[in-house]
Amino acid sequence: MEQLVESRHDEPQTTSVILDGAVIVQMLKPNHSKTFMEYAKNEFIPYILSQLQHQSRLDLVWDCYVKTGSLKTAARAKRGRGTRRRVTATTTIPGNWHDFLRVDDNKQELFSFLSREVTTAINLPEKQLVVTDGQQVISVPICDNMPPWHHAIMRKQTHRSWSMHQLP
Repeated sequence: MEQLVESRHDEPQTTSVILDGAVIVQMLKPNHSKTFMEYAKNEFIPYILSQLQHQSRLDLVWDCYVKTGSLKTAARAKRGRGTRRRVTATTTIPGNWHDFLRVDDNKQELFSFLSREVTTAINLPEKQLVVTDGQQVISVPICDNMPPWHHAIMRKQTHRSWSMHQLP
């Protein structure tokens, strides 16, 4: 049968990508890492570098967790509680990753730790890395005109909007 439409597999040209850090952490389980530093260096940072490879800018955005009064907090409470574990470079990663990620304080510490590690490890010429860390925004190289954000959902929307206006 004759082909009526020519098939094309072209990918759109992009210069920037926005990644949800919490999704990446859920996706990248610590398979061979024993400590949080090993997880950052051997699994998380290589993934971020692979995503930055074909972009000139990568924005890594993390969720913030409201302690009381949100629907997400109520939903997490129904799923059960995990075990609280401090996140430091030398802390051993718990055996049950999903149980560890059920605790909001664990996630907040992990997200902050990974933000610091990725911005310390990645400084490439001709590349812009923008990472949220709680209410702060870290840019490598430094960019002085970023807005402060106060709520996780607004922060992601504001970040996307700000990113769109700042593209070269």
